[in-house]
Amino acid sequence: MNSVRICEKILFIILLMLPLCCNEYAFAQDGGGVFERNGEVYVMIGSGSRMGVYANQTIDASGNRTIVKPDGIRLFPAPERIEAMNDYMALSVDQFRNIYVLAGKCDPGLIEPPPDFYWPVDPPKNEGIIGIGADSKGDIFHDVINYIPGEPKSAHGTPEPRIVKEKANFPCYYDGKVDRGPAPAPPPQILNQYMAKYKNVDRGQFRRIDKSWYPGFFPAWNNHSKVFFSEQQQYQEGIGGGNWQRRWDFKVQRVSLWIAHYVKSVPAGVVLPPYITPGTENPMFEQVFKTTNMEFQFQRASACAENFHPGSIDPTKATVTTNYKLGFATTGAGRRYVYSSLPDPLIKRGSIQLAAGNTYGIPLNDSADYGGPKGYGGTPPVPGNILTKDVCKIGAATKDSSSDWVYTAPVSEDGYDVIDFCVAD
Repeated sequence: MNSVRICEKILFIILLMLPLCCNEYAFAQDGGGVFERNGEVYVMIGSGSRMGVYANQTIDASGNRTIVKPDGIRLFPAPERIEAMNDYMALSVDQFRNIYVLAGKCDPGLIEPPPDFYWPVDPPKNEGIIGIGADSKGDIFHDVINYIPGEPKSAHGTPEPRIVKEKANFPCYYDGKVDRGPAPAPPPQILNQYMAKYKNVDRGQFRRIDKSWYPGFFPAWNNHSKVFFSEQQQYQEGIGGGNWQRRWDFKVQRVSLWIAHYVKSVPAGVVLPPYITPGTENPMFEQVFKTTNMEFQFQRASACAENFHPGSIDPTKATVTTNYKLGFATTGAGRRYVYSSLPDPLIKRGSIQLAAGNTYGIPLNDSADYGGPKGYGGTPPVPGNILTKDVCKIGAATKDSSSDWVYTAPVSEDGYDVIDFCVAD
């Protein structure tokens, strides 16, 4: 591995001025318990039979510390919960001893979608797959974002689903009522989620498809140009911007990532929200993202249903692999930052509410977008588009009572690999 020049290659992003939901900053006074703690050690084991977070010491009411050897004190999760996730991926602790971990679960390999199953695909993959699942009978479906509604035309007038069906022995969805008729929409609750996420897509383009053919936009899921055909286009595009598509023989590997939270005890008189119980892990404090790795067969044909036009593809195996990057950091003030490269590079910021004379900060599950390709906190886009899918880690440090410095490190820079870095608060 190349030498690492971390100090030279860490990229400073931007400073935000965001208000805290309190009037006094936790560091503004000692409070008899904020300073002079002499440090505490917490250890995370990310996988295996001993997966969990361990404290390396006990601290009594007077602040006296006793090192626990050889194994420390297991804080969480309970042994019976280890199978609920595959890995702990990152650990962070704030000054109030709120402990956070990035936790993840994924299938051990590719499996057939089980009955009564649904999982989002984020970002959309392979010409518009945005969801995958199976109904109660085990029949597999996939939701698409690129369905062409209505009755687009080909060089022969209407597209020719009958020819496709005869060649492949598969039925065809088509709003022009030939064969199966229109493909159904996803259930209302899921459809509404899609519409909220993909705001510039026509409602009719979200459809639920089995292994049948359907008329779809070609070649990219975000190509939603007006469907149009002219005589000059017949050997180039079939339907202007669209073609016939089908997919089948799906295998999936589900990936889910979230933040878990734990605090051992809080000062007397602190009124906690229902999602925090001292001494008990909240394994799903906040969701980070869900996506799916997939393998399937796919095929394309022109709007004329003939496979010799440009863009047509004979049956081919496709593999969709999620390659995500994560980062997690807390500041001395208790604010937390989580970075995910999927579905788009984004940092989310979570805050705290000070209580008990500022001796404890209650974590709020209020994480909101802090930064991404379109800019930070409503500010103009970051020069040079610093927050990209090449970011591997983030760090944060308190600037003052209402703002933090946030840093990112790239996977590599000028031929040097970045392994890790940290920020002193």
